Amino acid sequence: MAQDLDEAKNPNAKPLDTAQGKPILRPVAAPQRDERKLSEILTQAQNRMQIPYAPPSSNPGSPQEVLPIEPAFGGHAPSPSSKLADRPARDTAGVLREPPLNLPTAPGNGQASLTPKPPATVSGDIKPKAQTPEEILGFSAPGLPDAKFPKQTPTKEGPFIETPSIAPSPKKNLISKKFVLVTGLLSIILFAIAAGIYWKIFLQKTPVEPNIPIPPPQIIEQPIPEALISYGATEFIEIDKISYSSLKPKLDALENIPFPPEFLIYTPIKLKTGNKINYLTIQEFFTGLQIDAPEKLLAQINEEFNLFLYSQEEGAEKLCVDAAILDKQCYGPRIGLVVGISDPDQTFSIMRGWEKTMVSDLRPIMFYEPQEKPEGSFKAGKHKNLETNFINLPIPTMSIDWILSDNYLIIATSKEAARLASDRLK
Repeated sequence: MAQDLDEAKNPNAKPLDTAQGKPILRPVAAPQRDERKLSEILTQAQNRMQIPYAPPSSNPGSPQEVLPIEPAFGGHAPSPSSKLADRPARDTAGVLREPPLNLPTAPGNGQASLTPKPPATVSGDIKPKAQTPEEILGFSAPGLPDAKFPKQTPTKEGPFIETPSIAPSPKKNLISKKFVLVTGLLSIILFAIAAGIYWKIFLQKTPVEPNIPIPPPQIIEQPIPEALISYGATEFIEIDKISYSSLKPKLDALENIPFPPEFLIYTPIKLKTGNKINYLTIQEFFTGLQIDAPEKLLAQINEEFNLFLYSQEEGAEKLCVDAAILDKQCYGPRIGLVVGISDPDQTFSIMRGWEKTMVSDLRPIMFYEPQEKPEGSFKAGKHKNLETNFINLPIPTMSIDWILSDNYLIIATSKEAARLASDRLK
């Protein structure tokens, strides 16, 4: 008895086995009964096991009546007594459990009462430890883990059915992790692309290339032919090809250039092809204006060639009026040319032969309309120490004169134009 009392005082002491193999109960002072807490505990137990019960009576000493238990597991509901009776004698730790309790039956209805019978005492003066409702129902018996109940939902067939708890699938967790990883990588890539575009458009400074003007193609120009006579001015003519349609209009435009009387203007003719500029020779000049000059004459002419423009003297207008010619072309500008020759004697003979067609052949360089039938033929004249050859059409302001002076041949469309050119020879 003294040893039992020592174990009762020391809760951590191991239970002692008797000769009959029964456990020694640990007597403790019976706690006071808390009806409210007991009601909450029984309500929780009823919700777990679907065991309906009647609330405790107002009289604490009277036994509690339990309502009939509806079958919730496909058959009749097992009674608490049978559940307690079927428990093993020992728990998982090998410690002996208390023997199942005999639940008394409420008088008159034959149903089991949830009020437990007081356990047998070891001695008359030591009271056994009061059991909790969980221990009575077998929910928290010593040595047993806390019971885990499946989730239950009400149905039409019964108040509740068991709903198995579904654990998260490892496959779904793997898919979720992959989704998060892929989404994160895509977000980083898109952010990097957007940052690169923003930097390229707004932040990167495009190097500004210096605005270097492209120089025009270099023009290769032939030197201007040397002037053979002394001129007062120079007026260039520019054409792009050697043809009558290109040269004749440019030549006729010289008639409208204002300049003083008895004035000589040098008029070189430029031929521009691509980036090259050449100056027309006497042969190209005759070809462009379709002047049929003797081949022998062209053979005597060297590369020296000047085309000039002459403004007539002040008395030219009076001569035209006296001749009853009121057209301004009668006293307008005149065209002449100077060329170098190799043999003056042969050139003189060739020019005498050309006089027969010279008036018609030189028509493109005239700024006036000559008579259809020129009066007579070429006549010889004298100017200083030079011999002149001329034909009036019909007056000296409208004539063709040619003069040989040393190694130069002068041809002009008026008397005074030829004579002034011979005076200005260098």
